[in-house]
Amino acid sequence: MMPLPPHIQFIEARTKSEFQIGAELFHEYVAKEVGFDQYFPSFEQELRQISQLYKRPKGCLLLVFSEELGFIGCGGFKALEPDICELKRMYLREAARGLGAGRGLLQQLMTKAREYGYQSMRLDTLPKMKQAIHLYKMEGFQLIQPFYHNPVEDVLFFEKNLLEQEHNAKSN
Repeated sequence: MMPLPPHIQFIEARTKSEFQIGAELFHEYVAKEVGFDQYFPSFEQELRQISQLYKRPKGCLLLVFSEELGFIGCGGFKALEPDICELKRMYLREAARGLGAGRGLLQQLMTKAREYGYQSMRLDTLPKMKQAIHLYKMEGFQLIQPFYHNPVEDVLFFEKNLLEQEHNAKSN
C-alpha cells in the first residue's frame, strides 16, 4: 500500500453524525460530479438509508479526514450479492486531490471488503471520470459487461477479484 500523508486519516462511519457527514459528501459528489437529474429519486432513497446500506457486516462507509481541511471525501461499499460488493460514492474534494488519498481510500475499502468476506468488488462510473478510471485500472479493476440496467448512457462497469490481490500479496 502507498503511504499516506500523515495528516490524512480514514474514519469508518458508525454514528448518526458520521453517517450525516457521509450523506452531505454524497450529496456534494452527485451535485458536482454527476448531476441530480440522473439519480433522483433513487439517490434520495439511498441518502435516507445510508446508515443501513453502508454499515457492518454488509457495508462500509469511510470518511476521509485531514487535520488541515476537515472532512475531504468519502467512499463506501454495499452488498450486491453474498460474495460481491459494489463500490459507491468515491469522492474527494478538489483540495484533496493529488495527495494519494484516493488510492489510499480505495485500498482501505478493498481491504475491508475482503475482511467482510467479499470475493469481488464491482463499480460503475462515467467516462468523464478519467482520474478515477485510471486509479481503478491501476488497482486491478477490469471492464465488464453491465451488472444492472443503468439509464445513463455510456456508463462503464468494472470488477476486481479481491482474492487475487490477497493471493498475490501472500506469494510475494
